[in-house]
Amino acid sequence: MVSPGETRGASGCMRRCASPPTECRLIITRRGESEVLVQWRSGFLRLPAVTVPSRQRLAPHLLPAIRTGIGLDAICCYSLDLEEGPTAPARRYCVLEALSGEDRLKGGWTWIGTGEAAKGRFREERDAQACRGALKRMAACGHHVDSGNFTRAGWFTEVRTWVRSQLSRHGMILGTGWEQYNMGPDFELLRFATDGPAVWFKAVGAPNLRELAITTRLARLDSDHVPTILAHQAAWHAWLMLDAGATCLDQATDPRAWRIVARSLARLQLAALPHVEELSAAGCDDLRPCTLSDQIQPFLSRVEKVIDLQPTCPPRRLSRTDLALAERLLRRSCRALEVLSVPDTLGHSDFNPGNVLIEEERAVFIDWMLGHTGHPFLTFEYLCALLRRIGPTPDKLLPSLREEYLRPWRRLLSAEQIAKSLQFSPLVAVFAYAQACTAKQGDASIEPPESGGFLRALTRRMCEEARRIEEIPCP
Repeated sequence: MVSPGETRGASGCMRRCASPPTECRLIITRRGESEVLVQWRSGFLRLPAVTVPSRQRLAPHLLPAIRTGIGLDAICCYSLDLEEGPTAPARRYCVLEALSGEDRLKGGWTWIGTGEAAKGRFREERDAQACRGALKRMAACGHHVDSGNFTRAGWFTEVRTWVRSQLSRHGMILGTGWEQYNMGPDFELLRFATDGPAVWFKAVGAPNLRELAITTRLARLDSDHVPTILAHQAAWHAWLMLDAGATCLDQATDPRAWRIVARSLARLQLAALPHVEELSAAGCDDLRPCTLSDQIQPFLSRVEKVIDLQPTCPPRRLSRTDLALAERLLRRSCRALEVLSVPDTLGHSDFNPGNVLIEEERAVFIDWMLGHTGHPFLTFEYLCALLRRIGPTPDKLLPSLREEYLRPWRRLLSAEQIAKSLQFSPLVAVFAYAQACTAKQGDASIEPPESGGFLRALTRRMCEEARRIEEIPCP
């Protein structure tokens, strides 16, 4: 039994407990944001609404529902944050732009001018507040160049025009189909059909700007295991890449897929060996054992502030003795990995099933915002944790998975380097994941309480690994 925010996750770390679905109300505009879509109901104005599963991306749920229920094609621009009282039901607001189908509206929906909407009589004050806030932001976007790349009316047409021009340079033709997966003022993830393989348009904003530099640097590696970049647009912090035409790891039914991933990971890491300095300069986190060792005490100091704030038991409450054990064994393990002199290379701290794509005999690894440089076996530990959580017959498959990963490394590493690394890397991998997720948050990571649960659960996992290796001598 576990409390919210303290369950195990894909990387041998955390995932949060399921929450109830959220209602999302929609502010849909057209004609240069001069009109808003509403429905009159008993003398009041009503906004469209769609229920979205908890903790899932909005756009993939909203756009099909709008197309089917209202008869409208639209693009999501950004979600609107409103302060909510303690008794208010969970609700989000999303601002969208209509693209086509305005004359085929179903269900009594109609367009009214933005001035009328701003003064309109909504049944719920929150809807009126959201509509006024969205219209005010729209007006501001016309006067400020830094209001967001994907908030202005017509941005989708600009992106599609750019994609079409870049595809033509590669002898490809843009198709009519497209899907939106993520959205925000400066974030975007779109999939476009072509006359060949599909392509992805991805844009990032602060604090994820480094993903562009890391991704474009990885594209220059001699490796089939990273996305193929067709073009990038610096002003939008965006790039266009080929679809891998692959299956996500959690959708693969053949156990052989896991061995393909292990082999592909090793090959990518070996290809990255000569480029560690460039990858670090591009923005990859420094998770080398020597650097991690310096972060042990600051991390455990943050944990110490939250161990007494645990609201329920179980899970087991941490003690100062637990923290002392974690510190001692973490220092020993980091020192052991450093002494082994295994070369640092590329790693992936967000190694979840959606970021691992499998196509025939290769795997492609995507979403490198949490790319790092460090001991290669850390990412392999995340793969093993995934196998234990979602893989088929993990106990039977793990030995062959390990052999597939280690086979390419045996040409470079000694038997002792491999054996000792496998002993000490599980503990360091959990700590490295914690650093990648929380180091930049400082003391803010102890709030809200759910983040405190995240730190406590990571530390419990570290203590489990520490006890496992407590009697193992250092190399």
